[in-house]
Amino acid sequence: MKPLALITGASGGIGYETESTIIIKDLSSTTAAGKIYQQLKHENMTVDVLVNNAGFGSYGKFVETDPKKQQS
Repeated sequence: MKPLALITGASGGIGYETESTIIIKDLSSTTAAGKIYQQLKHENMTVDVLVNNAGFGSYGKFVETDPKKQQS
């Protein structure tokens, strides 16, 4: 069985040179991780490596950042 990497936040440019299975989930949802787990289990896939790249960007000076926007 080939090693499997689970890459979060891969919105583009990943997978063109490799065999890929794409699972689209919004990880800001509290149920997304469980749904990914269930899909992997259903397809008998075991994750060997996790690349946790999910996140969001915000621009500007840190001292001018709205804390409520950062926590949402």
